[in-house]
Amino acid sequence: MKNKIMHFIVFLLCFLFCIYILQFYIAHINFPNLPLQDDTYICCKPLCWWFVRSDILTDRDGNTILAPPVVDAKPGDILVSFATHSFGWRHGHAGLVINENETLECRVIGEKSAKMPLSHWQNYPCYALLRYKEITPDMQEEIVSYACSHLTDIPYRLGSELYYPSCNCSNSPFFGINCASLVWYAYDSAGINLHTHKYGFVTPASLFHNENLEVIQIYGMAPPKH
Repeated sequence: MKNKIMHFIVFLLCFLFCIYILQFYIAHINFPNLPLQDDTYICCKPLCWWFVRSDILTDRDGNTILAPPVVDAKPGDILVSFATHSFGWRHGHAGLVINENETLECRVIGEKSAKMPLSHWQNYPCYALLRYKEITPDMQEEIVSYACSHLTDIPYRLGSELYYPSCNCSNSPFFGINCASLVWYAYDSAGINLHTHKYGFVTPASLFHNENLEVIQIYGMAPPKH
């Protein structure tokens, strides 16, 4: 029995190590449509423990190359990047613009949602700035006001939109969000449903391909096919 347990532990460690190596391989052959120059390289940095990682651009000497700044961002706009990945799965990240200098984001497991400087999106080698096509100033104010008052300092939860299907659940003591559901709940408070039936969860990809959102700025990746 003791030998079987030891064999299982060794097998598990070997399996995790193989997955760890595989994620680097997949990440480097599956980068989304970024044309690299001769002296530009993609590097991965840990974002959460060892399995959630984020890509950055560097030069030959390892110095970070920043993306162009986000311009013309307005309250209620949505930012999406596909630079983050886990075990090679490029799930991406999303954030909500709350003013011309800040976003509200829920990044990884173990962290709570918080305001972040808009400029940090320049650390991603790809991003898109999206805007709801029928947005009005009243909608913008309602979305941002609700996000700041109800979706700040909330713990990270995967799949939260499945068991908390509307923003009215935000007062529950077990309520949680992730990067994409934060955006969805904020828009839901203004009566706008950004969920699509094509995806089981609200994800950065479902936001990126949502036909009700238009691309205002895009860098390092192909535009969505609506």
